[in-house]
Order: sequence, then C-alpha cells, then structure tokens
Amino acid sequence: MPLHWLARFLAAWLLLLLGPALAAEPPGNLRWDREHRRVDANFHDWPLDQVLERIASATNWRVLVEPGLNATVAARFEQRSEREALALLLGDLNFALLPGRDTPSRLLVFRSQSSLATVPIEPRATSPGAPESSQPIPNELIVRLKPDASITIEELARRLGARMAGSIDSLDAHRLVFDDAEAADSARALLAADDDVASVEANHPLSLPSRIDPLPGAIPPPLGLRARPITDGSSVIVALLDTSLPHGGLAHPDFLLPTVSLTPPSGVPTEGLTHASGMFETILQGLSVTQSGPDGTPVRILPIDIYGGRSQTSTFELAQGIVAALERGADILNLSLSGPNPSPVVQDVLRQASAAGVLAFAAPGNQPTGTPTYPAAYPDVLAVTASDHRGQIAPYANRGTFVDLIAPGTSIVPHAGEAFVVQGTSVSTAYASGLAAGLLAQPNTSPSTVTTHLHDRIGFRHLPP
Repeated sequence: MPLHWLARFLAAWLLLLLGPALAAEPPGNLRWDREHRRVDANFHDWPLDQVLERIASATNWRVLVEPGLNATVAARFEQRSEREALALLLGDLNFALLPGRDTPSRLLVFRSQSSLATVPIEPRATSPGAPESSQPIPNELIVRLKPDASITIEELARRLGARMAGSIDSLDAHRLVFDDAEAADSARALLAADDDVASVEANHPLSLPSRIDPLPGAIPPPLGLRARPITDGSSVIVALLDTSLPHGGLAHPDFLLPTVSLTPPSGVPTEGLTHASGMFETILQGLSVTQSGPDGTPVRILPIDIYGGRSQTSTFELAQGIVAALERGADILNLSLSGPNPSPVVQDVLRQASAAGVLAFAAPGNQPTGTPTYPAAYPDVLAVTASDHRGQIAPYANRGTFVDLIAPGTSIVPHAGEAFVVQGTSVSTAYASGLAAGLLAQPNTSPSTVTTHLHDRIGFRHLPP
C-alpha cells in the first residue's frame, strides 16, 4: 500500500480542518496543581478571554463569561489557593465557582449578576504553530544522588525545606518541590556544591501539543484490523505516553492494555475525545498499513497517563512514564509531545531504552524552524515530522537536522460514532509508531531492521542550507 495513502485520503477534508490560526499571545504561564489545589501564574496584560481559555484547559471546568467583558489580566503569584488565584486573575470582576456532582464544575465570570455569564469559553489547546514555553517550573528541581552518597534524599529534602513529589528509583532521581522560586534557586546553589549530589536540573513543563476538532459528515478510514488473541507471549507493545483515555466511546478498545496512571487522576474525562485517544486511533491507522489480514495482529497499546487530568505534564513525569513503560515490557515508545529544553534524566532513561532494543518515536514540534526540541533531538530517538496531503513537509512542522522521518500530519479519528480531526507532529509520530509496530510484529524482524526500513521508506530528506 502506498506510504501516504492516509494523507491522500484526507485531502478532501483539508478545507474543513482547524480554521483560522489562533491569535498570537504575549508571554505568560499558568500552572494549576489540581491535586493540591494550588496555582502559579505569570501574566502581563493578557486578554481576559485568553486567560479564561487557559483556566478552562487546566481545570476541566465549564467556564462561562458575561458578554462584552474586555478586561486585561496582569498578575504574578505562586502557590495560591484556587479561590485566591481566581480573585487575583480576575481583579475587579466577580466570579462564582459552582461545583458539579456528576458534571464539571462551572466558573461564572461577570460584572454584577451571575445570570449574565452565558458565553462559554472553550479550553485552550496548543495550536500547530504555537511555541512551547521555555520557562522551567519555578519552584521545582530534579536531584540525583551519587551511589555512595552519605545522605538519603529524604534527609536532604528536610535539610533544604523541600517536599518530595516523586522518585525514579532506577535512576536515583527525585522531584523536589519548594515553597517558592527563591527557595528553589537557593537550594540549587547549595546542591551544586554538595559532594553527595550527582546532578541537579530544572523540571520543565510539557503542554498538550494538538487540538482536536469535530469533522461533521466525515467517515474515518476503515482499518481492517483484528486484535489476535495473545497466548504465547508474542505481543508487540506500544507504550502511549499521553493524557488519560475516556471511559467510553473508543472505536477499537480490543487493542488496549490496562492504563497505567502515574498519579491518581484528578479529572479523567468520562466522555469526549482526548489527545491520547486521538493518538491511539492514529497508531492503529499506521499499524493497518503493515498488519491487515484475517489472522489479526499481536500489537497492543499500553496507555500511560503522564498528565493526570492536567493540561501540562513535566520532564520528570515523562521520565517516570518511560521507566513505567520499560518495566511493563514496551517494545515501542510513542512520545507525541515536545519541549524546547533538554533533560539529562529523560535522555538517560531513553539511552537505557535504546540499549534494551526499545524504539522511541517523538514529535519534533509544530513550528516551521530547525530548532532542536526534546525528546525528539536525542540521538536514541526517531524524530517524526509531519507531511501535508501532497506528501511534502507541512507548513507548520519542524524541519531541523535532527528530524529522521516524515509521516502524515493529519488524522481523522472516530469516537462515539462521530469523526474528529487532529493535526500536528503528534499525529505523524503516532502514525510512525504504528508502522513500526506492524513491522516489528512480522516474523524474524529486529528493531534495527525496522529502523532501516523506516529510513528507507519514510526517511526525511533535508534540504541543503
């Protein structure tokens, strides 16, 4: 079957895709810790509607605003309670937060009467052209101790006045949370001079990279796939490190293994397409190119939720998710995410994965530059940029020298009887992961053989400078 069959199939729908590009935004940051109900924010003269989009995305609340409110938001704070944060962000405006029993909570934003808050605010997703923030999480550090350290990480955390927020035992890496950015900066200086400390690095946020839109009247391409029963341990496992999956509505649940959640989810959606379910269906589309037929396929998808119901995850949680995938026998890692900052901890665990014969695919990002992004730019990762309906590089896609492969950047996916479209290098990465899984499931095929085949078949040809 031709390589870009899916891309050509999608050509008829391109005019219906994502609509106008989202408006450019001034620099800003919002981190909403739903587990502990604490909020960090830094906005300088942001339009109110854009801030409310971020709140809706971070909380899963249904946000309604009074028509005609044109305020700007200027606020900077850390570790405030949710209600304190809302008061600081909304300034002179009034708000009401109405908890729901079996439905999402509602946030009403108004000037004088709550009944006037009638305009819904859609959650904000990163558009294909939007840059990722390069700012670290200001009050967090990732610390690794030396094997012969004379102090435990618990003792070190107490000495520094920090809270332990997670550990990766196999790497002796630990996530420390401080009261504020100043405390973290002071601790970093002390840790750099500590003989027991092997390394210290910032923990960087990673945001959801793609938006998913309904596509009325569309019919997703048929897969022609069947999940073959696994009786001899011969399965090929693709670890999908992403958001949570919905409780229902998936078109092909037979291919799923039980979800692994790094933390108790704070808002697993009960319905509606999530980023992970879009990537899951796209992996199956790639798989169907090499694994169709009556015998079925031994490929299974292992969902690993590294977002926990939030709009952001972090480099530390990504490393945790990779370790969890390796512990569960993953053969392929699908990393449909990217950020501008390298992480030695993430690079180390990916190096271990490569040494074990595990293939890792990552998204290079949705900006038409050659700037390296991570984890895609690591040497042990296959970076997959996006093609358009003609098989050429998509106008929004990264085309740096670190890019290895190119695959369709648009996917039409089914959910609950409807069709949706998702676009970006997240999609091309998932598609390539599916192709690789199908190849790896064939008899007498090694990871190196798969890599060679992919380079021959969908290798990215760099233009001369």
